[in-house]
Amino acid sequence: MLNVFTKKLSLRRCGLALVRLQICVVLTSLILLQFLPLMAVASEPAPKGKLWRWLKPARATSEAAQTQPAENHDHKVASQGVSEEANQPLQQVSLEIPAGTSRVPPVPPAPDEAASYKDVTSYEISPGTAEIAVLPQQNVYSLEDLSTFAEMYHPRLTTAFRKIQSAQGATVQAGLYPNPRISASSPQIDGNESQYNGFISQEIVTARKLKISAAAAQTAVTQAQYEWQQERFIVLTELRQKYYAVLAAQKRTRILEELVSIATRSLDISERLFKAGEGAKSDILLLDIERRRSEVALQNAQTIYNVGKRQLALLVACPALNIQSVSGDLNTEARSYQLDEIQVAAANFHPQASIARLEIERMSRLLQRARVEPVPNFDVMGGYQRQIGVPAENQGLFQVTMSVPLWNQNQGNISSAEASLSGARADLQKTELELSNLAAQAYATYETSRQLVEKYHIEILPQARETLAISQTLYAQGQIDFLRLLQSQRTLLETELASIEAQEQYWVSAAGIAGLLQENQFP
Repeated sequence: MLNVFTKKLSLRRCGLALVRLQICVVLTSLILLQFLPLMAVASEPAPKGKLWRWLKPARATSEAAQTQPAENHDHKVASQGVSEEANQPLQQVSLEIPAGTSRVPPVPPAPDEAASYKDVTSYEISPGTAEIAVLPQQNVYSLEDLSTFAEMYHPRLTTAFRKIQSAQGATVQAGLYPNPRISASSPQIDGNESQYNGFISQEIVTARKLKISAAAAQTAVTQAQYEWQQERFIVLTELRQKYYAVLAAQKRTRILEELVSIATRSLDISERLFKAGEGAKSDILLLDIERRRSEVALQNAQTIYNVGKRQLALLVACPALNIQSVSGDLNTEARSYQLDEIQVAAANFHPQASIARLEIERMSRLLQRARVEPVPNFDVMGGYQRQIGVPAENQGLFQVTMSVPLWNQNQGNISSAEASLSGARADLQKTELELSNLAAQAYATYETSRQLVEKYHIEILPQARETLAISQTLYAQGQIDFLRLLQSQRTLLETELASIEAQEQYWVSAAGIAGLLQENQFP
């Protein structure tokens, strides 16, 4: 009986001990949360306030996480300065993103107040092609109409915008302070000799490590914004080039229809002359071959035209869009370009060059981060312990720990970051050279096609029209037969076809240069 009574008493004491331990943990947490900010003496600011502020996910500070607002611009994006030394303060990088996308919004700036992580990814974006509402159908579409559809619905812009949001989330995470740790223990459970304690510890980040990490992540946000801008002009450039190709195919189809009509009339007249004994069988065969060639050319042109209209609908991410025809005039002129202007603008203002400059800035921040990594963080612990006994004793606990960078001073990561920074600088030079070369190639195509169009308009087409006018006069005077007149008409139409091909090449190359220079207005 005495043994049973002793066992029951021991179990009861253990239960009371556990209850006392829980009470100690709660009291210790509430007391130490009021005094812990006094122990945060390092340079990195510690979170302040009550327990819910410690546990609530928060944004990075507005200094590190705020993005620049988007503004309208042509191709004049401010050149970004890049810090040469890793220990310089963060440069504020300005960014301008052209407006006009109603379904893919620009990146909103981060608020100053702390907010939950859900706020970072709550922006509305383009629904994509699968969720497009019923579009207003019309017979004729302009380049401006199709550009609006592309900016509203193209999934490439949606993907680029999601990358911006992803980079923003990484910036938020990079600036978050480490969570505190709460612990409770009982070094000794032995009746009146039992001890129960509870303590809370916090890692104090030093050497501005969080700010540097957030600054590097913020540079990635700006890079993602430039990538969005680059994707936008890739979409617009492809659309513009295809639009003028379709416009040329539309005009080419109409001229080939006239050419088939002339070939048919020539064949009919030749057959009547042969029946009247005034022509030869070989003339009929040659004219029939010419008519068949014209019909094949017309069929090919119609196929290219119809497929081109379907491609336009796909380029604006609206497959159900029924394009009957496009409006525009190939005889107008695009603005003139100079080689020096194109090369300088491409090397300085193109998104690829801006991304390369920002990569230098990001690598500089990462090098700075690697250099301060050996600076040890402090782990501060404070707690409360109760000694059960007669009399009971209350004790306070305090401890500060840190690592000593004796052997590992982050030498390898510093060396790697220095190499990455040097590589980023070389990559900027490579990007500028590639853009300058691309600008030279685009200008060569543009200038040769412009000269050819000018040659047709000034010399070749006027001569063909003059030849037709003379033939019409001679035919009216009875000096030539009708076949000679039809031959002059066919020569003029074939010259116009060659002129259309030159105009198409001219506008396609001009659209490529406009995309290289990031021009919102075209033509």
